[in-house]
Formats: sequence, structure tokens, C-alpha cells
Amino acid sequence: MLKKKYLLLLPLIALPSLFWRYCTSHQTILGETTFFKNDKLELKIVTRHEYLPLHYIGDSYSVACRSDSTKDFNHFQLGLGKGWNAVPSPVFARAPGDEIKYDHRALAAEAGKFYEASDQGVLAIYRENALSFSFDACRSFATWDFDQLPENFEMINSSEFSECRSRMASEVRL
Repeated sequence: MLKKKYLLLLPLIALPSLFWRYCTSHQTILGETTFFKNDKLELKIVTRHEYLPLHYIGDSYSVACRSDSTKDFNHFQLGLGKGWNAVPSPVFARAPGDEIKYDHRALAAEAGKFYEASDQGVLAIYRENALSFSFDACRSFATWDFDQLPENFEMINSSEFSECRSRMASEVRL
């Protein structure tokens, strides 16, 4: 009789484990690599395996930044530790035949082409159709999305701009 009672409890013990595994969002950090560091900023890429029920199961990545102005940030849901802020990430080109396995070292080498940082804590991020800037050492970001420009948008060039462009073109030819 006692054994039957334990057999009935077995599903109740296994149920929370199954619920956590298949009904909740969770992630596993696969690796991280720092690809830029100076006195003001540090940039790293973090790869993780995500399990988002009814949405996405697979590998993903994010770029993070740490500075004195982000020391109070806390983004544990992205796999980032205390003091790291999530940064707008570019979309890295992948061939259709590539396996979606994100190697953090290869992505870090590729990410360096999309980020420019200054010694004053200014960060510029070049993305497919947008530019993002942080002027306060990764605390906040301003993004200009080129897809959001009006259809009839016309850039008006001043005479100074035209002179500068022609001087630069002649210097390049030399």
C-alpha cells in the first residue's frame, strides 16, 4: 500500500521539472568575447541558447557595453551581468547553408566592423538601415532609422557642403 502512494507522488514530483523545461523561457550562456576595450568603454558579444516556448528555440547573440555610467545596470535576463547594458546589434550576414551556430569568437571579430568608439565615451553603431549613437558611454542610445524617412525626403546641400565635398574629392584623387 505504501508503494502505491509513492507511485502516485512520482508524477507530482516530475511535473514541476517538465513544466520548467517546456513551459518557461530560459537560456544557457554559450560564451562571450570582448572585442573592444579602452579607458571608457568595453564591448563584448554574448552568445546563448534560448528556449522561448511557442516562439524560438535556438542560438542567439547580443552585444553589451560596460562603462562607469552603466555600473548600476542589471540585465540578467539577457545573460549580462551587473554593470553591462545591452547595445543595438547589427545583423550579421549568414549564407543560407550556414548552420545557425553562433561562435562568439567569430562574431566578435565580425562585430568590430560595425562599432566605432572614441576615448570620450562616444559609441557609433552602423546597422543595416540605421545609425545608433551613445554620447554618454552606453547609458542611452539615439537611433536614426533610414526606413522611417519620409518618401519625399530631399537633402538640401548648402554651398559650404558642396565646396567641402569637391575639396574632399580632389584630395582623394591626389
